Amino acid sequence: MSSPGPADRIASTAPGAGSWFEIRSASALGVVALGLLLAGVVLGRPVVVAVVAPLLVAAVVARRRSVARPPGPPTLRATGAPRPGEHVTRLVPPPGETRVRLSLPGYPEATALLAADPTPATVTFESARTGDLAPLRLDAVPVAADGELESAPVTVVAPALVVEPIRLPVSGLPAPHHLVGSTGTHRSRRRGEGEDLLDIAPFAPGDRLRNVDWRVTARRGTTDPRLGTRLWVRRHHADAEAVVVVVLDSRDDVGIDVRTWAGGTGDVLTQPTSLDVARQAAASHAQASIERGDRVAFVDLGHRGRPLRPGAGRRHLDRIVQAITRSRAVGEPGRLVRAPQVTAGAIIVVVSTFLDDDAATAAADWSRAGHPVVAVDVLPPTHLGSLSGPEQVAARLVLAERTQRLRELRAAGIGVERWWTA
Repeated sequence: MSSPGPADRIASTAPGAGSWFEIRSASALGVVALGLLLAGVVLGRPVVVAVVAPLLVAAVVARRRSVARPPGPPTLRATGAPRPGEHVTRLVPPPGETRVRLSLPGYPEATALLAADPTPATVTFESARTGDLAPLRLDAVPVAADGELESAPVTVVAPALVVEPIRLPVSGLPAPHHLVGSTGTHRSRRRGEGEDLLDIAPFAPGDRLRNVDWRVTARRGTTDPRLGTRLWVRRHHADAEAVVVVVLDSRDDVGIDVRTWAGGTGDVLTQPTSLDVARQAAASHAQASIERGDRVAFVDLGHRGRPLRPGAGRRHLDRIVQAITRSRAVGEPGRLVRAPQVTAGAIIVVVSTFLDDDAATAAADWSRAGHPVVAVDVLPPTHLGSLSGPEQVAARLVLAERTQRLRELRAAGIGVERWWTA
């Protein structure tokens, strides 16, 4: 979605922007026609004279006609769009047409000629990337009075665009070992007002009459007047909620091409990277957990800031998704000294490429502490064919170490999920 900011932004960067200049096309046409006419007369070519004479007359008439300048300078406004991956640029053109050129890093430039129409022009592009995207730049040259007037180029930059990851359905989260609260979708071992039957017991102080099981009471009741009729009630398990901690390893942002891992060449902006997929996996698990009634916290291993505390509800989900969307790799991956502190008994979802030991070590530590842990692997499919011999050896060594880490996680009872969307 679009980042918050001013609705309109005007940025004219060219000298003299907003001023009108005569193109002098009629004068240039007259000079050329006069030269051809003189050449035809000198060379004795009546055909040339007959063809050029009408052009000379038209140039003289156009030059004598007064050109009306538009009452004001051209204006262009760029406004953010409500849908991800879309820029809306609103142009308020003068009488005439406007030549525009659109440029966005990683995409081919687009040019267009817009008619004098107050309808906003909409520019739509598909993006495989998430997070903060480079701003869209628009260069425009308004043309008026049948091409006789032209303004200096005007450049506008659209507001920064923040694209949230698309959330997908998630199933198969592990059962929690520790429950909190008095509401939720998980069955607790203690008595409460849930839906799952615990047992049937004699009526006791504190029981509600609506829980009386009259059929059991009729079967087990007594006719002894000294004892009276004993009531039997249905007791239920209490419902409770779990705490899910989504851990995102934003220290790595690698693409399909292994050559880009060391920063030698740039990533292809039309292909998702591991961090784009990690954002989607983390946001999807957060949404699925909140939808099933759990409380969700968020931890970013790439930033030592304060994590988001456990919470529930749509607003809390929006805060988590916003934090996930803004996460990014900064510099060299830092070493993780110890696993971050999490809520006791919480379910841990670790989203990482597992290219180093830190994320795997933290997951193993949490598992040994009694937490149900799920490891989500977001490394993209690797292409090694374009690498040189030494580069292939180095890449295979890194991938072999990563495979061993995932094997050790499985041996420790940690579920490993593969998450990749092309």
